[in-house]
Amino acid sequence: MVLSMVTFMLLYGLIDMISDKRHEIVELEFPVRVLIQYYANFLPTILLQVIPVAVLLSLLFVLGGFARSNEYTALLSGGVSFYRVIRAPVSVAALVAVCVFLVNEFVIPPTAARAHEIERTKLLSDRPMDTESLTWVNRKQGSTCIVRTYDPNVQAGSDVLIAFKRDGSVVEKLEASRMRWDSGTRHWYLEDGYRIQIKNGTEPREHFEVMEAPVFVTPEILAAKQVPPEERGMLDLHREITSMRDAGLGDPSRWVDFHAKAAMPATNFVIAFLAIPFALRLKRHGLALSFGISVCVSMTYLFLFGLGVGLGKAQHLPAWLSAWSANMVFLAAGLTLMFKTEK
Repeated sequence: MVLSMVTFMLLYGLIDMISDKRHEIVELEFPVRVLIQYYANFLPTILLQVIPVAVLLSLLFVLGGFARSNEYTALLSGGVSFYRVIRAPVSVAALVAVCVFLVNEFVIPPTAARAHEIERTKLLSDRPMDTESLTWVNRKQGSTCIVRTYDPNVQAGSDVLIAFKRDGSVVEKLEASRMRWDSGTRHWYLEDGYRIQIKNGTEPREHFEVMEAPVFVTPEILAAKQVPPEERGMLDLHREITSMRDAGLGDPSRWVDFHAKAAMPATNFVIAFLAIPFALRLKRHGLALSFGISVCVSMTYLFLFGLGVGLGKAQHLPAWLSAWSANMVFLAAGLTLMFKTEK
């Protein structure tokens, strides 16, 4: 498993350097010291993504060899139960899942933040930075606010739309070119916009230069919304969601990120139930087939996990179900194969 992890981490880093950082390395001749700092901080994030593949491949390879040498058949013939045979690999997978959860909670947030900071300020300093957009829902008001571009450094945004709904229909809209925070009054103000009241299918527009915005979220909460999930632990993310809820804001995508924080590490445990029955059937095949199965299973899991998360953030699935659906499918498939394995 350690050999698999090191191999996949080196491959991941090499592909990332060639595909994403080639401009900085080759054309700008970036200092090696900065690249080492970046990848040293990016290493835990890479580790989180490759460990499930390493667990799967190592189980297929080790237990596959166990089956090919007829050791498994000999143990069953000697009265050793199937459940006794799999106790050790399942225990190791559970231990790995716990360790990955702790790393994801306490190690990855600060290291990912440092890696992103190095990337923004040094590696990608010559590239135009992507503008940030923000969307949030105030359930108490029945309003949805969309800020096309927001700069937390100046506490201002542009291309603003605030829509108010009653009984499922939009009854009023505020459109503005700019929204800024006034630290003296601690209020948001809209500038150069229109107030649109929808009545009987018509949308009369009333222009305004400046008006106080019906937005009660503070810049601190908006800044917190812009922090990527990988820079947050579960406890930190839960505190943010709670503070947003207390402010009347709803953000289903944050709940999906919260549940994904636990679902991703659990994959290392779930994958064992799928790998063990596969491995005990590989009596005439070696590493090549094991590697092929690992790639196919990993791609399938990533597709299902991404699909579930996407459906959850689009509010088509409950947040917990969207994050855990891939693990549930794999666990069900693994248990089915395990019950059909020769015992």
